[in-house]
Amino acid sequence: TDDDASGLYLMEAKSLFLISIYDEEASMISKGNSEALGVRGGKVDFKKNSSGYTVTYTLESINVTIPVSITLTDKGIRAEVPVKDIKEDGNLISVSLLPYLNAGSKTDNGYLVLPDGSGSIMYFNNGHTTADEYAVPMYGKDISSASVMKPQDTYDAKLPIYGVKNGASSLLAVLDDGAAQAKIHALTNGKYTSFANVYGEFFLRGSDTVVLGETAGNPQSYQMYQDEDIDVEKISMDIFLLSGDDVDYNTMAAQYRGYIAEKYGMTEVKTDKSRIYLDFYGAVKKKKIFLGIPFTVNHILSEIDAIGDIVEDLGKEDVDGIQVVLKEWSKAQLSQKVDKKASPISGVGSAKEMKALNALLGKQNGALYPQ
Repeated sequence: TDDDASGLYLMEAKSLFLISIYDEEASMISKGNSEALGVRGGKVDFKKNSSGYTVTYTLESINVTIPVSITLTDKGIRAEVPVKDIKEDGNLISVSLLPYLNAGSKTDNGYLVLPDGSGSIMYFNNGHTTADEYAVPMYGKDISSASVMKPQDTYDAKLPIYGVKNGASSLLAVLDDGAAQAKIHALTNGKYTSFANVYGEFFLRGSDTVVLGETAGNPQSYQMYQDEDIDVEKISMDIFLLSGDDVDYNTMAAQYRGYIAEKYGMTEVKTDKSRIYLDFYGAVKKKKIFLGIPFTVNHILSEIDAIGDIVEDLGKEDVDGIQVVLKEWSKAQLSQKVDKKASPISGVGSAKEMKALNALLGKQNGALYPQ
């Protein structure tokens, strides 16, 4: 209703998709939606087929045409955009599908399920109306991109999913094609509208913010974008519709587990031996003061040789298949740069020791994963 949202957000709440485009004249990225630019300010072509329909939106004011296919499946629906059929002027940045599907109103009871670390829940009507929007890139931040804002206190999104529990009506969304270049957004009730909603944003082109003039004391930020043809072939997501008051995040987890097993032909393997997954942090940056002068040092947290000792001790306890993830281990990573070669931080160890640790883990059906 109109009192739930107004202006831009009312249009977004009624939209099948949202977009972001690069405005070259203003040197900024702006937003748009299918309701305002297509239904009310453009043309809409609807074609029905045996299992669903395709809607083609012509957004005349920005010269963009986007087709969206909605297909019924045996467990829900599949939303898909054949990117090769998009027509645009080379400035389309991203497309977000079904942003308000099953959104929670101010009278609904339920929650959003987010892929934050091992998973987290955002309850409807939690009162945190001033909280920042949850916006996390799939599989972690691109450390080669700039950051002009204070990072959110979030974990990496490990799985391309999100869920909505809204009374007896629930859904699990799985981002499929284009998931590696996607971001998960979530908003609580009262932030921009009275709805709590979650959706996936698929990026078709890269963008970044560059800050110049910091050393001169006059910083200026400039928006940049990938001035090339789109190389993403298709974006899609599968939405599993779940019903019943007893449906919860455990049901969603089981649904996704079954989806993965079926898609990749995985089977359950039972073993009497225990398995263990270990995360080790090599080092952190720490500020110190010497003779009144502040400086930064690498504070060592884990040594590769010591990790090897732990692995050997666990092996003696009949622990099999030890998987070790080594974080903050390289000089480049600790400085938030892209790794170009295996160069461990002095004090953490050497490349030779990393190979030895990986060989030791291999003998126990495990492996080393330097982040």
